[in-house]
Amino acid sequence: MKKLGKVIIFLIIFGIIWKVVFNVFWYKNPITQFYDEPKNSVDIVYVGASNAYTHYNGMLAFQEYGFATGMLAGGNLPPSAIKFLLEEASKYQNPYVYIVDISVAYLLPEDGAIIRRVTDTLKFSANKLDATKTMLKYADVAKKDYINYYLSFLFYHNGWKNISASSFVDEEIIKGHYLSENTIKIKYLKPYEWNPEYVDVSPEIKEIFQDLINYLKKKKLEIIFTIAPRIYTDEEMGQLNTLTKMLNDNGFEVINTRDLENLDIKYDHDFYNPAHLNIYGTIKYTRAFSEFLQARYDLPDHRNDKKYNSWNTEYERYKNVYHKLTNKNYEDLLK
Repeated sequence: MKKLGKVIIFLIIFGIIWKVVFNVFWYKNPITQFYDEPKNSVDIVYVGASNAYTHYNGMLAFQEYGFATGMLAGGNLPPSAIKFLLEEASKYQNPYVYIVDISVAYLLPEDGAIIRRVTDTLKFSANKLDATKTMLKYADVAKKDYINYYLSFLFYHNGWKNISASSFVDEEIIKGHYLSENTIKIKYLKPYEWNPEYVDVSPEIKEIFQDLINYLKKKKLEIIFTIAPRIYTDEEMGQLNTLTKMLNDNGFEVINTRDLENLDIKYDHDFYNPAHLNIYGTIKYTRAFSEFLQARYDLPDHRNDKKYNSWNTEYERYKNVYHKLTNKNYEDLLK
């Protein structure tokens, strides 16, 4: 019994050290910051790929509208992850509405690096294990490497070789929103018309979305699916039309947010590349979408609630990062 007790104590101490020390090696994205929010404190949960965390600035929404947004997003988010991110969010938050962006949800295959953006950032739980199993099912990953996704330390144990300042503080991700030198650039793009034709999606994508639909019907979450402003090919638009019809036919709303009232996106000014809005477009998008959400759900205003002081603190950090990148004041930009 004494030996067993020593083993248990050792495992506990090892677990604490592992969490504190090796956490700096882990992939950082908005999902890791989602866990920082107090339980049942956010009013909106936003799930999606990079169009979620580049387009929408929850800090600006808080400053101007007073509601808090939790961001669960990762670059090229695998569509097979959506169900599990919603499940994870529901364990910690009880929002008025879930926003799920499907702008790249037609994409397969899912390579290992993309999967890690989810599996390596979720807290350990049955949901994490189920998410890993499901994402690997659709991924271009050799079965002999599956163990590295369940036991991530096997992949990261040499992470000490790559420690940098960003291992401890990632200035590019603040309250789930992305700000970098890229987002202050302007990419001149041509406007386009939405292609109304339908293009079939792969059998795997159909299977993933049918599973998601079945899950949502059981959970009965208040949910809106969105398609973000970006440059799409005719085939991509056609595939999104197919997914939209599939969701609509099952009673779910899909909003093409390029048509939001008062959005006024300028394709020759408001993007930093064909897929992502720059800081000018983000301000427009955040304001227009926040107005829509506030009008529909009558969201609470937490701006005078001390429990939400972190939103003001991080907003100040956000403005400081912007000033460091541009030598300009963010408040002047808002005007």
